[in-house]
Formats: sequence, structure tokens, C-alpha cells
Amino acid sequence: MLAVKSSHRDELVEDTSLAPAQIKARGIYRDPVRSSHGHFVKASGLRWLSFMVLTPVPWASLIKALPALTLLAPSERSNQQRGRRHKLLTDWARQGALQLCRWLPGRRIIFVGYSSFAVHELAQPSHDLDKGHRLGLVWPSRWQNPRDHIRHRALWYRTGTPVLPVRWVLVRDPDAKRAPQAFFSTDITLEPADIIALFVRRWQIEVTFAETRAHLGVETQRQWSDHAIARTTPALLGLYSLISLWACDLLTSASTPYAAAWYRKTSLTLSDAIAAVRLQIWVGDINQHSPPNREPQYIPKPRVMRMMQALCIAT
Repeated sequence: MLAVKSSHRDELVEDTSLAPAQIKARGIYRDPVRSSHGHFVKASGLRWLSFMVLTPVPWASLIKALPALTLLAPSERSNQQRGRRHKLLTDWARQGALQLCRWLPGRRIIFVGYSSFAVHELAQPSHDLDKGHRLGLVWPSRWQNPRDHIRHRALWYRTGTPVLPVRWVLVRDPDAKRAPQAFFSTDITLEPADIIALFVRRWQIEVTFAETRAHLGVETQRQWSDHAIARTTPALLGLYSLISLWACDLLTSASTPYAAAWYRKTSLTLSDAIAAVRLQIWVGDINQHSPPNREPQYIPKPRVMRMMQALCIAT
């Protein structure tokens, strides 16, 4: 998952997604897409916690959020019906963060999350981590266009837990068109501009969710088995990362994006990456399983290429 990472620091984001289905683990949650500050919308479905790596992707010429770990967080009612101890979303987030740190020993990792993850228990360093880890957490606001800011260091204290040093940044709009917003990080070595920039990058996860819904069928599955439900969404999100990374060997920033006559594209998108990977698999004969001792039927190569090019862009 770090094949296209060029810097020495891994940036991971964590977010939740709801998948509607009539299954045991479902619950009633706030819909983050249709809700706003003044309007609350509830949705029935699954809650997935996804950790994604923020990394530059050469063929896309931008930073993409590539899913690395996806966890199902069952609802409280579901756990009560099954006689299981209920885990809060922050408990799952801490468990997932520790797992990623074990997979990436000795690396500096920065987790970026929104306000739901701004809890003292999640910010506390864990004894389960190796001494070589440098783990930082960033919680910003929803404002992405800071024009003026102040910053300082502070101590985050809660009864029964060690004091935690944090660096906070308060941004405001000199034109007073937006309300002031606060950001803070447990990595006090980060500069204020870095803290804000990290959160701005986090919004790439919304693009990832939208593209996996549109092209890979996330949230459109029709499984009823608990095991099938638990593995399908993480597998599809992992497929998104696999396609994005595989396309790095097949596409470049100079590649021509496929576009219909009535719709011109100026840059490569996920559909181009899917088409490139499909063409590589089909033309490369990876899936060729011809029966032995059969009379071969030859198809002209130009016709095969036209067929492949037409099929690989089909959705």
C-alpha cells in the first residue's frame, strides 16, 4: 500500500461510511452526507471504519486516499442481542491504529480524523507500540480555506490519565465570512501550516467513497450472510487500492484519458485506471485456461484489440 509513497512519513486518515442493508449488525446513525449543521438526517445501515493512506499517485497527478484497513463497527443493539461487549467507534479506531503500527514498525505515522475521534483515550500513546514509532494524531475542523491563524502549545488533561501535550491552531477569516475553527495535533513538532494541510488532504476520502460506489459496487451488495457482509466491503475497498497502484505501472501523467465525443476529460480518472488494468489482464493472458488438444480458432489480432478496448471501458 506504500508502493507510491515517496516521503518518509505515512499519513493515514480514518472515516466512517454507512452501508444500508437488512442485516444483524445494522444500526441507526447520523447520515454524514445528507445532514448539515441545522438539519439532522438518520440512516439505517452498517457503520464501516476505514483507514486510508494519503499518498501521491503519479498517473492521477494528485494525492489519493487508498484504503488500507476497513473494520465493521456493529451497533450497540446488535451487540446486546448477540451478548457481546459493545465497542465504541473510538475503541475500534484505537484497535485499528495499533494494528497498522504493528504492520509498519519503525515508521512515523500521522493519523488524521474529524471531531468524533478527538477523545483523550485515543490520543494517549499505547504501551503496545514499539519505541521506534512516532505516532501523531491530527483533529481539525471542517474549514479548508484558512486565511489567518494563531497557534500555541497546551496540555490536555483528564482525570486519571497522563497529561498530553498538544499543539493547537486557531484559524479565522479576516473578512468574517466564516466562523473561527480550531485544529490540534498530538505531534507538537508539526508546523501550523502542516496541521491545516494534513486535514485538507483528508477530504480525498470522500472522493474514494464516491468512486468505489460508482465503479466498484460498494453499498450495492446483496449478501445476507454475516461472513459475506464482513468481507465484501473491505475487499472492494482493497480492490480500489490495488487498481490505483497497479495503474502506476500502466499509466503516466502523459497518457490520454478515454473520453466520449460529447464529454471531454483533461485528466485521468479511476475509470481509465480500471480500463488499463482490465486490458493488461485480458491481453496478458493471465486468465487463459484453454482446454488441451483442441483445434485452435484464430481471431485476427486487430479485431481482438478492438474488442478489448471496447470492453475494458464498459461499466
